[in-house]
Amino acid sequence: MANEIEKLKVELLNPELVALADKIVQVIEDGKQALAVSINEIIKTTYWRIGQYIVEFEQQGNAKAKYGTSLLSNLAKLLRARVGRGYSRPNLNNMRKFYLMYPICQTSDKSGLPNLQTVNATGTGE
Repeated sequence: MANEIEKLKVELLNPELVALADKIVQVIEDGKQALAVSINEIIKTTYWRIGQYIVEFEQQGNAKAKYGTSLLSNLAKLLRARVGRGYSRPNLNNMRKFYLMYPICQTSDKSGLPNLQTVNATGTGE
């Protein structure tokens, strides 16, 4: 057993092996970072689209939504029953606000997923 531990220590001190491990670790870290970015982009797009659907449903072609309805509460109950947690009335309201704050959605060149951008006072993206 002690012999195997000594052999492992010697192998780990091999500079080529350490360099190989460094390259592999870098690939793993790059993959984790890319995954996190992709997941965040998908979540952002999903929430934006939910907000878009809510606003379009609320307004039904009108310039402004009708207030005083219990749309978000009822929708939250339906979604909770169908997809589980995470879509409470406050969360749906935040998604709605997110869409209203960032009404422009463009397709990203890399992933094909929508890429959100803000619109400044001149009407151009920031």
